[in-house]
Amino acid sequence: MADQSINLLNYFHIPPTTTRRPKESETTLAECWYDYCSTPEHNSSIPIHTKIEDRMNGSEATTAYKKVPWPNGKKGFTLVELMVTIAIIAILLGVATPAMVSYMQQKGVRDAADQLAMDFQRAKMLAISRSAPCSIIFDTANNRYTISLTNQTIDLVNYRGGVTFAAPFPDPPQVTFNPQGTCFPASQLFLTNAAGSRTLGVRTSIAGGITQF
Repeated sequence: MADQSINLLNYFHIPPTTTRRPKESETTLAECWYDYCSTPEHNSSIPIHTKIEDRMNGSEATTAYKKVPWPNGKKGFTLVELMVTIAIIAILLGVATPAMVSYMQQKGVRDAADQLAMDFQRAKMLAISRSAPCSIIFDTANNRYTISLTNQTIDLVNYRGGVTFAAPFPDPPQVTFNPQGTCFPASQLFLTNAAGSRTLGVRTSIAGGITQF
């Protein structure tokens, strides 16, 4: 507050130590400062020295109605410009949405195939570490499978795009890993999405190899 008062004194070239008493018809700098702080528009962007000059010149009634220019002379968007922008955004969304939906569907199949391959590897490690056979049992009708030693069930419906098992289905509907790391029977499973736009497979060999294709 003190710094602002000093700046005001400097602006109007009034010495801080002046002792002249103002006439009754004159408006003092202190009164201008008080009026500025007590008016509701004092937080606006109108410079304080403009307000005080108006107050001292008797034109303070028009201070609140002064227009403050926008930065760089810009005044915002017209209705036509806004409508054109909205139309361009709508066109871009119309073009990009189908491609995005297709990508998410294909990504769901990829994620499900990655998880199945990891679960095959996990069942193999469980069989070796626990010295007990570990099977993955497939429920192709309900699109899910279960790991026998952990009794954990993975549901394909949790993946985007409506992932399901695709024919041909394994027969018998399970794969068993032995404590030696071998697998019986050798099999392959296929996964697809609801649109049928992507199909991936996971294959196991008798030697215990696991590959995706």
